[in-house]
Amino acid sequence: MSFLSQVLNFINDESGVPDSLFQQLSPDEQQALREFELGFRSSQRWKEITQGILAAAANLSRGKDKEDVLGDLVKSARSILHADIGYISLNNDENQDTSVLVTSGVVTQQFKDIRIPLGVGVLGMVASRQGSAWTTDHASDPNVTHLPEVDAAVRAEGIHAILGAPLTHNGEIIGALMVGERRKRAYSPNEILVLESLASLASIALEKAELIASLERSVEALRSAHQKSEEQVNELQSLTDVDAILTRLLNQGARPESIAHFVSERLNTSTWIFNEAGELLVAFPNQSVSSELENVVSRAQNEESLVTEAGYSAIALSVHERSLGVLSVGTTVDEAGSRIIHRASATLATALVFQETLAAAEARQVDDVLRKVVAGTASREDVNRLRKLTGFDVNDFGKSCIVSIETVDMDLRASTVNSVLAGTGIAFAHENHICALVHCAVNISQKSVENALEPLLDWANARQGDLFIGAVPLSRDLDSISRQHAKSCALTRSLRKLSLTGRVAMPDSFGSLGLLLGASSESVADIVEATIGELLFYDESHDTELARTALAYLEKNRNVADTARDLYLHENTVRQRLDRIKIILGSAWAVGTSALDVHLALRAWALSSSTVNNGNKR
Repeated sequence: MSFLSQVLNFINDESGVPDSLFQQLSPDEQQALREFELGFRSSQRWKEITQGILAAAANLSRGKDKEDVLGDLVKSARSILHADIGYISLNNDENQDTSVLVTSGVVTQQFKDIRIPLGVGVLGMVASRQGSAWTTDHASDPNVTHLPEVDAAVRAEGIHAILGAPLTHNGEIIGALMVGERRKRAYSPNEILVLESLASLASIALEKAELIASLERSVEALRSAHQKSEEQVNELQSLTDVDAILTRLLNQGARPESIAHFVSERLNTSTWIFNEAGELLVAFPNQSVSSELENVVSRAQNEESLVTEAGYSAIALSVHERSLGVLSVGTTVDEAGSRIIHRASATLATALVFQETLAAAEARQVDDVLRKVVAGTASREDVNRLRKLTGFDVNDFGKSCIVSIETVDMDLRASTVNSVLAGTGIAFAHENHICALVHCAVNISQKSVENALEPLLDWANARQGDLFIGAVPLSRDLDSISRQHAKSCALTRSLRKLSLTGRVAMPDSFGSLGLLLGASSESVADIVEATIGELLFYDESHDTELARTALAYLEKNRNVADTARDLYLHENTVRQRLDRIKIILGSAWAVGTSALDVHLALRAWALSSSTVNNGNKR
């Protein structure tokens, strides 16, 4: 078995690479391995969380008793969050207290029988905040309202840290889903989000149980009215089918399009889904948005209940007062239709939160890799991971470039650039500008780069904003990308110095003048690096004197014979060196304005060098 196979087997077994193998790696390989292990564990953790939540959601459609379903949800919350205990507490408005309904991991009867007055403990914090609340140490937390009998029960159970998320019904808090630890600890935002999502599922379970109980009482009371009872049973079956279908859609990822399609078929009408900004996400079938529908959507965004008006019905998509958008249909729904829309909106909101969380996690991974690429510290594994996450191949040198974007008076974000470029490029915030890797449809040229960035320029122009963009083709050497990035930043600064907005500058756009305008106090070094940096890097890496040969060739009026005599070389040797220089700097390095730029940079390099060796190198 190869060395790499052994390492991968230990990672796949989640047992960790033993020190005996780890010490055989170089420091860079050790760092890369640890970063990979962290990413692998994070991915496995999110997979475990997602599977646990989807499994909990599936129980809603299996016809279990309310206590069984809620018991499973409590066990899921405890398992997913690795908590010591879990429980659901329901409010009693008549007695103005709350009591424990189901538990998991609780060992004392004192805690199971506890009745807590409303407003006391972490439950009181949940109610006052109308959202999630937590404490790292219940006994010493001054923000928690304490009562001796409550503190005694918590102390007897050995609980320190507590996290709670509200259970809601028709917009009102009716209890909470809680987890606790027999140690002091803090809860991460992701853990809070997971518990809130499970609490949303628990709220649906309670609502479903309440509906079933209500219908059962109605069937019993109206048994003599057989026809009406039959209709109610059919309605119950229909809602059960709805729950089963929505749960299946949730298990399959619950794309907004699939939910819109389901609602349209179920209610035999058109369906629209809008985001939190009121922008249309999905229309099924493809229907235009009327002014009446816009008014209904606007009302729904500001109201907690279902809105019906002008032949439309709409409900806000939200998770604990956080707005996610609006679900609307082209009909005034009855009570049964209202229940379908409520269930569809809850499923859609849950799916959007999960998609958003996973997208954010993936975006952080992409940003981390991009920063390594720009810093010149990316490994081949990082490049492969970037390709898997985004589809962008850094190795496609001939058609890819690195871009620096600056603006003066616009709130430009990396997410906006990603959205506008729509797959052509990937961007992230970097220091005081936005950096992007951009792929062109054809080989790199001024025209192909401008075509690739045209949507971004149009976007800025439509907002009458100033946009400055510098672009440099990607180097074949990953270690050189940091220099390419520095060049793109220098070009962007040049555009700003010249007040040239709404255009793209490339290395040959302004020559040395543009770089000098955009450079700092080390302008000469900037010119040398931007113009002949690759040539100097080649000389240093291969122990050659191509830069010295290029300078002599230009100063001898491009005469090979005179250059050979000046360098004490054979003419064939000079020609071979010139061929290599042409490969590194491009075929036009010694003609036109490029010759001026290169000559200026070579002279600056020669003047700044302490000595010029006369030895004959390759």
